[in-house]
Amino acid sequence: MTDTPEQPRTPSYQGARTVPAGVMVASEWRGGQWHSRVDGVLSGARFAGEQRERQLMRDGDTLKLYLWTGFKLHLRKRYVDDYALNVRNDPPSVYVVHRVPAPGELEPFLVTVSMDEAQKLDAPELRDPEEHVTGVPMPPEVYRWVEEFVLDHYEPRKPKGKRRQES
Repeated sequence: MTDTPEQPRTPSYQGARTVPAGVMVASEWRGGQWHSRVDGVLSGARFAGEQRERQLMRDGDTLKLYLWTGFKLHLRKRYVDDYALNVRNDPPSVYVVHRVPAPGELEPFLVTVSMDEAQKLDAPELRDPEEHVTGVPMPPEVYRWVEEFVLDHYEPRKPKGKRRQES
């Protein structure tokens, strides 16, 4: 009997309205100072937490990688039009809203698959100028989750046609 390698398991979020997420942040030493950027978003139970926490994953001379955990992606019916647009984008994105508390640092505080939510387009006031939005490629399992939600809830708007005036 030969051993066959196990296929990697991809999480299934079927029917869930929230999914735990983590944010990877890379800090590079360039030009005599640290520069940070959002490097990606991960999903799965291992990123769940009641509080946001930062863990140093790699500590090199010119590169540090941090994992921020304790985020949740939410799906809400009011943003379904935005989700539908996102899954049609190439590539679809997850948006990370973050602050820069000090030079070379980056602190994420919101992770979403809705550009409207990320930019607060439906709020009475827009984002604070100190808050930044970065889009990163959407992980495949998150894509499938969002796509399922869109297929279940999205209804294209019917175009309003002009009535023809009869003389």
